[in-house]
Formats: sequence, C-alpha cells, structure tokens
Amino acid sequence: MKFGKKEIRIPFKYVILIAMLYLIIPICIFFIGWTKLYIGLPLAIFLFFALFRFYVSTYKESVDQISVPGMHLIFIALFFALWVWSTGIGNFFVSAYDHPWRTAMFRDLINYDWPVIYPETGNAFVYYLCYWMVPALFGKLFGWVAGNAVLLLWTYIGVLIVFFILLHICSASNSKTMWTVALMLFSWSGLNIIASIVAQILNLNLYEFELGNFISWCDKMYNGYSFNFYYRTNQDALMEIYNQATPLWIATLIALDNRKRIGNYAFIGMCLIPFAPIPFMGLFILFITFFIHEIIDKREFKRVFKSAFSMQNIIAILAIAPIFLLFYTCNSTTQGGEGGGLMLLPLELFDRQRIFMLVAFWLFQFGIVAALIYSEYRKKYLYYVVVIWLMLCPLIEFGKRGGRDFCMNASLPALFLLMSMTIKYINKNIVGKILTTRNAILICVLLLSSMSAIGGVALELDQIGNIGKFPIVDDRVYTLSDKEADKYENFLVSEWGQSVFYQYIAK
Repeated sequence: MKFGKKEIRIPFKYVILIAMLYLIIPICIFFIGWTKLYIGLPLAIFLFFALFRFYVSTYKESVDQISVPGMHLIFIALFFALWVWSTGIGNFFVSAYDHPWRTAMFRDLINYDWPVIYPETGNAFVYYLCYWMVPALFGKLFGWVAGNAVLLLWTYIGVLIVFFILLHICSASNSKTMWTVALMLFSWSGLNIIASIVAQILNLNLYEFELGNFISWCDKMYNGYSFNFYYRTNQDALMEIYNQATPLWIATLIALDNRKRIGNYAFIGMCLIPFAPIPFMGLFILFITFFIHEIIDKREFKRVFKSAFSMQNIIAILAIAPIFLLFYTCNSTTQGGEGGGLMLLPLELFDRQRIFMLVAFWLFQFGIVAALIYSEYRKKYLYYVVVIWLMLCPLIEFGKRGGRDFCMNASLPALFLLMSMTIKYINKNIVGKILTTRNAILICVLLLSSMSAIGGVALELDQIGNIGKFPIVDDRVYTLSDKEADKYENFLVSEWGQSVFYQYIAK
C-alpha cells in the first residue's frame, strides 16, 4: 500500500488474498473446533494449500492496483462504519427482526463447547454458523461484550473488502466514482416505495403505508405457498442475514472477476457454502453459465473441461463439500417432502391478482433498472442470465412449504451483479457527462429505490425516539438450550446421534 499526497494505491492481489482469508479462516476454525482433530486439522491445512494455489496461479503476478483519494476514503470508511452500526449487529443499536434468533445462536456458540449439544434437551445445534466462528472465539476468551464488538468489527471488515473489490470491478478510481460505489452499496434496492403505493391504491396491501423499508408489499398474496414475493435490499441483507451477506457479496464479486478461469470456480463456490448455502445455489447458476460460455467462446470442450480439475478446485470440493453436506443434512429442512425440498409454485394457483403482482414484482424489483441500462449490456450474455434468473427465483420454493428463503436469498448474487452493472453504467455514462433523458430517469429511479434503505434506518431512529431507550436490544430468545426441536427445526436437531456427521466426524 503506497501513500501519496492525494491518493492511496492498494495492489488488488492483496485485496483478493484478504477476501479469501476472510472466508477460509472461519471454515478452518469450524473444521478444528467441530470435527475430530485428525479430520479437521488436515482439512484446514489442505484448504490453506488450495488458497496458496489459487493465489499463485491467478493473482500473484497481477499488477492491478486500486487507486483511491485518501481523504475521500476516510469519509467513506466512516460512512460504512455508521451503516454497519445502524444495522444493530452486535446489539449496539436497534435489533432487527431476525436478530433475537441470531443473538441466541451467537451466545450459545460462546457459552457451550463445540459442537454445541444441549444437555438440557439433548438437541444439537445445526445451522450455517461459520460467520460467527471468529467473533465466538473472542467471546469465549474475553466475554460477551467483546464477542459482540468483534462481530460488529468483523462485519465492518467484510463491507470494506466488498467495497474495494467493487472499486476494481467497476473501474472506479476518482472521488465521484468511489462515492457512486459506496452509496449504491448502501442504497441498492428495488422500487419498493412506489410498489407499496401501488399495492395500497389497489387494496392489495397487507400493511398500511408507513415508515419503513417498504419491502413486504407482496405479503397479502401468501396462500400457503410463497406468493408473497420478496427481494432483499442490501440494507436488509446486511441487517437481517449478516451471517450470509458479506461472504456472498465477496464470493459473487470474486466469481465475476474469475469468470474466465474455470480452474477457480469450485474453490470460490465451496468457500461460500459454509456461510450461505441458498445463495450458493444462485452463484452455482452463474458458474454454469460462465462454463457454458467458455466452451462456446473457445470451442474446445476438452481443454475447457480439463481446466476445471485444478488442484484448488479438487481440494475445495473434497475438503468442504462432504463435511458440510453431512452437517446440513442433519437438519430436516434440507430434506424432501413437507419438511423441505425444491419445488415450483403450482401454476394453477396463479390467479389474476397473483399474476399481476408477479409482473409488478419483476418490474419494480429489477425490470425498470435493467431496461434503462440495456443499451450498455445488450450484447453481454451475463446481463440476460441475471435478468432471467431474477424472473425465475420467485417461482421456486426451497425448504418448508410456504417459505420464501429461496426467493429472498438465491436471488442475491444476481441482484448484486445487476448492481455492479448499474454502477459501471453510471460511472461510464453519467458521471461527468451531459445528462440524457434516459439517464435522468435512471437517477430518479435509483433515488426512489434508496428510500428503502433510508426508510429502514429512519424507522430505527423513530423507535429510539418513541421508546426513549438506546440501544434497543431484542433478546427474547436468549438461548436455544431450552427450546423444542420441532418448533426450532431450522436450528435444532433432536435425533442427531443417528447422523453420519455426529457418529463419525464430530468431536
């Protein structure tokens, strides 16, 4: 890192190395902390060797640098610090809807031995928990408050990593383009405020129009199946599923940077699975399209196919896939039947209202923005893949029937790529250019979309004013140690002793 009077230059290869360590270190802690030492320690060593191969073969000789104005970087770093703090992560601001369960899981990871098996009920804790590994270690050593502080810091580091990779992906090097990246990362959303108004006017709303993030405007369409379509904003993803957000953003951007390097696909994808298995499904679709495009582009199937069998790919598949497949399948929500599985929404249940809401969902969540940047990407295959996938995600259910986790989370990689395309479009066609009608409309759409993020923060501030308390911590779940497995099936397993993972792999 070189400091000049006006700018800071950071070698991009170091950003990638830090990003991959951000993913790999928690996985290795899980290996050593949750599995038998003679299994976990070799797996951790192999995974670091795979990282070495990935770095040497792809980035070691890279001369790419990220050049950023120093003073602007300081203010952007402060802006991100305020954003992460406002999400309520670590219980230092206002708890979000999903925080009580995540706080309970984090507390149990600190207070109980690993793997977590509750003597009170005999249940085992099974969830995608790798994100908490580093903060939980600090919590075990220095206590609950220290653990929460590290959790907040760990998230902040993840956001900064995402920002620096985005700077490279979007070719942002001056103050204006930097701020475009920073503000878009915070505010990226669909046109939820307009959609909420439309739903209100047509009496298709479940909730009154009021202060908030306006995301749940399709909730009235729920009928036992997930017709209550829902795409997360970046703000909502970081706030509600922070244990998945920064890892999936990092993996998505690194995948984009490696779309022509098939020898890294599995390595990158496997490093996401321990944090975000459902978003991995969305990333997997992207890898498939990258692979097919490379075959078509190079017209050498054998050579392209052979390149997939790199050392880093093979090690990542063998080290990560079996362990986490066996660990996750302890949980009933990953299995078929009423308890889980993958299915399409029944087409016969699409009545007139639900067809209208689906089309409106496509339009307001991504369609308008995609249409406005079409001229820039009309010859880019990835643009069409992203749009098609975002059209399909609402039609798919995964897990317990009626759950919309697939729609909410498998869409996140594609939404993030659409965001990066939009940022590149803005930096190329709007920043420093004469404003056209199309681009003026795009700016208005993005400003209106940002009301979801701004409204979410405003709602928290309103709660602080109404309750007269700060921070506002919702800790009603507290621990999973006294909970029944059938009521908390996303997190608890009662018959864990019959699973292969706990019989042969776990400590």
